[in-house]
Amino acid sequence: MKKIVLFITAFCAFFFAKAQITQFVSDSLVMQRMSKETREYTLFAQQGVQTGFSIATSQNEILELNYSCWVYYVNFLEQTNSNSYLIVKVNGGNVLEVNTNNNAVPNDLTNWRAVKWIEIPFTEYVLDSNFCKWTSIPSDTVLIINSNQELENYIICTSGTYPAVDFNHYSLLLVQGNDGRVFNTSFQRFFLNEYKLNISILNDSAIEKWHTTLIVPKLGQHAIITLNVIYRPCEDTIAFTNYPLSYLHTKNFKLDTLYIINSDSALLSLIGSIPAAIDFSNYSLLCTSGSSPYSPPQIIDSVFSKNYCTNQYTLNLTVFEGHLTLGLGWYISILVPKITKTNIVLTREKIRDGDIFEQYITYTF
Repeated sequence: MKKIVLFITAFCAFFFAKAQITQFVSDSLVMQRMSKETREYTLFAQQGVQTGFSIATSQNEILELNYSCWVYYVNFLEQTNSNSYLIVKVNGGNVLEVNTNNNAVPNDLTNWRAVKWIEIPFTEYVLDSNFCKWTSIPSDTVLIINSNQELENYIICTSGTYPAVDFNHYSLLLVQGNDGRVFNTSFQRFFLNEYKLNISILNDSAIEKWHTTLIVPKLGQHAIITLNVIYRPCEDTIAFTNYPLSYLHTKNFKLDTLYIINSDSALLSLIGSIPAAIDFSNYSLLCTSGSSPYSPPQIIDSVFSKNYCTNQYTLNLTVFEGHLTLGLGWYISILVPKITKTNIVLTREKIRDGDIFEQYITYTF
């Protein structure tokens, strides 16, 4: 097997001065590279910067990368012999695509970060509690039901008539657990026959058992579903990523207004450009700005949270102000998990000399 060593030599000081590519920028470069791909695929990234990474190519060669890089694995769902890696050089952001042979699939993706997956549509299956009820359902296990005969093992109807499901085209997923109520569910596909069912449970000891039943596109007999149950308090913080806007991008912002952006066209309309690619199928961009008669204003703390009981979001900003009268402004732009309902409360606190001297609340619907 032929070995190829790929390395970069810096010929002058200019190359050493190239910008270091962050994980967020690297993800954006890769998503932009894959944006025209027509095949269904999922995308995984190795955690952290890699050095000395080796890949077996489709030409039966070993490619060794002797420079710092971000490494991504592309899995094409319907083509078992077609996979590739995307390599983003930390210094400068050059992207290298390597088509691999069938043996180049990572042995263990446990420590890889999922960047893109396929969201599987589903419909909730609701029983008429006056006539039917569930029975004999094991806890914390995903049951895949593909026939009326299987369904009758877990349901009792006094009328003797069971709700109809088209098992020729659909499967029924049934899950039950203890203590809490279901408030969010997603069903995702990562490989040809490997799925993940995510169920968020709101802690509520008054409810002894929770269950969810979903009608999904027909699953094969070899389907494997990983159950991911997340128990949450009523209110919890949500992680976000800063998005690279400059102060010039905010010239069209209305002060103290929260913008919720869910498409490239909306972003272009607001700032006239797209500084970095955004996967709007999974993320939303939140932007806001404000002014201050004192300088320099600076956001020293920002917290994004959600009340899962009321389905209301809150973005709380703490702005520090100095004493110079220069009349400059502040702004923030963050990427958050996709928001489909825009009920958000924007709160701000101004701090000077360690004390809060002004607060306001704005409701955005």
